[in-house]
Amino acid sequence: MLYKQYQKKESNINRKKLKKKESYQDKFFYHQLHLMGERVQSSVYLRQIGAGQDMAFDGGNEKVKWIVAGDGHGYGKVVEEARKFNWNQLENKDLSVQEILQEFLDNEKVSGPKTFDDGMSLSVVRVFFENDNQRKIELSWIGDSSIWVSKVNTNSPLFFNDPGHGGQYVIHSSLQDLVTKKSAVNFEILDDENAKAVTDFYFHFQSPDNSDDKEVINMTGAIGHRKLTYHPFFTQNLLVESDEKIIIRVASDGLWNVLHPGDRITLLSNPEYSSEKLSGIALKRWNQFWNYDPNLSEDDTFPIQKFTPIGDPDDIAVGTMLLNL
Repeated sequence: MLYKQYQKKESNINRKKLKKKESYQDKFFYHQLHLMGERVQSSVYLRQIGAGQDMAFDGGNEKVKWIVAGDGHGYGKVVEEARKFNWNQLENKDLSVQEILQEFLDNEKVSGPKTFDDGMSLSVVRVFFENDNQRKIELSWIGDSSIWVSKVNTNSPLFFNDPGHGGQYVIHSSLQDLVTKKSAVNFEILDDENAKAVTDFYFHFQSPDNSDDKEVINMTGAIGHRKLTYHPFFTQNLLVESDEKIIIRVASDGLWNVLHPGDRITLLSNPEYSSEKLSGIALKRWNQFWNYDPNLSEDDTFPIQKFTPIGDPDDIAVGTMLLNL
């Protein structure tokens, strides 16, 4: 959300050109497979209610099941190229996600000079079904399209790279000396009715060859942006028992920005909430009015603002994979 506000302020004319004629578009895909004696369900759901730049895909074979979610920002050319990519290549279990995507990442249309102020976040999950006793869950990501993995009905995930609100940002080692940050104001959802202002950041990525040449985004990395914001994917592997009941969520910040801690048990780790239902809840929250606390510190004494919107609705991409459920 921060990035879109920044773009609106700095490039209002360009933002207007990016608006699609369709103000609202839903896309839904659902698959159910029976692999090695266990049931695997996956679904992705898109609600393109902003600039129409989110994407989500899923697929797989008897050895590998995958799901991806991405969120474009800027002019939308980078995410257009991502939509054209053959994501079925993720079924190649002998190659890492980084190796599979490297040709795409090196594409001139994805990382060349014309990608100034244009990029995307991306998260990829693959589940491998080669071992009778365990399943390997491989997680890869760049930017703030985040991943949740948990058992059923718990607020303690096995993994969650929480995009946060000004919180635990991690700068990749390849960018450590090239990134500075400047504070900004964002919002955080506290519960179903209340929100508050929080300090967040814009990250400034400078060119190694020219310190005055920069790209600015509200996350610690992204595909595109002339490769100034790019870093190799963060990765993590999880091993779970083959009969474990597991829920995996992959989504853009259109979902994560409007969730609160109480949603972990009631929504994220609840198998009754499909990708479609989660995206519907996110849409409702983007459009509702909130009791908004504008105070950034205990020293501020501004009154609570009633019936306050949190900003323009964002695109929402949600993917779900259920194991043994």
